[in-house]
Amino acid sequence: MTRPTVRIRAASTASLKDFYACAPPFRVRAWVVEDAACRIVGVAGLEYRGGVLKAFMDLAPGVEAKAHARTFIHVARRVLAAARRTNMPVLAARDPNQPRSAAFLKHFGFVRMDGPDQEEIWRWRNS
Repeated sequence: MTRPTVRIRAASTASLKDFYACAPPFRVRAWVVEDAACRIVGVAGLEYRGGVLKAFMDLAPGVEAKAHARTFIHVARRVLAAARRTNMPVLAARDPNQPRSAAFLKHFGFVRMDGPDQEEIWRWRNS
């Protein structure tokens, strides 16, 4: 079985607009994961908001995280390396639609906190 050919690159404003259908409302540092046909299959990065960083990873509709697991691990490492350089607190919200998202966050050193409205908020232990 061969792995799908994908590449990670820094996200541009244009690529974020293509993926989200609008420009990000906050300052972000992000990377996109593209498949062999140059379609964006996911975006991961940091959103700067009020002295706190929000780590995020969004997959395109119909994309299975498991199909690109190694690539998403690599892009998560890039995101956390960028976060480490800021010395700012890093939070993330778990996606309940991704069954392995809690394990993914734990793997990278996030710990669960209580959030408002029963939302699962996780804080990175290195921050």
